[in-house]
Amino acid sequence: MLIFNLSVLLAERNLKINKVSKDTGISRTTLTSLAKNHAQGIQFETVNTLCLYLNVSPSDLMKIHPVDFRIEEAKASLYNERVKQDTTLKGSFIIRIKAGLKYYVVPFNTYTKSLSDINVPPVTMHCGISFTDSASLEAEAFRKYYAELPVIFKSQLNTNLFDELESVAFPLYCGEYTISNLDEAIRQL
Repeated sequence: MLIFNLSVLLAERNLKINKVSKDTGISRTTLTSLAKNHAQGIQFETVNTLCLYLNVSPSDLMKIHPVDFRIEEAKASLYNERVKQDTTLKGSFIIRIKAGLKYYVVPFNTYTKSLSDINVPPVTMHCGISFTDSASLEAEAFRKYYAELPVIFKSQLNTNLFDELESVAFPLYCGEYTISNLDEAIRQL
């Protein structure tokens, strides 16, 4: 898993993307994409410019961990709705783990439950996560690899998971929502 460490470097230096963009000529869109680890590619010139500007090496700017996690098949469907009382969505997603030449596919279940009256916006929702089969070899592999992840990679995996689930796990009328931290979900298994 390769992540860009730009957001951490900017925070340590108390720098804003706007200032870096003005000082370096790198577009705000590119910097935001890199800071949020949404970039699909990066030019060597951009890496060079950022390294010189921040006085860091490329290895400070980019971090790699030998295990790759990819979130797939995030979906949710309405399970039960009683107007004025409750809305619950049930869903699932898969995390595909690549470690060396081995692949593991780990299915998860999700639930989304309203914590407030659905007729009084904004609706407060909560999403929880659990392994589909917590006794499987894949679940054990996930626990092992996840436990070994540095904090920055755990944070990125949580961010990616939230981004994937946000559009399917929370209804359009939802104003506030929370998602169970993946660390907590794994500890509870």
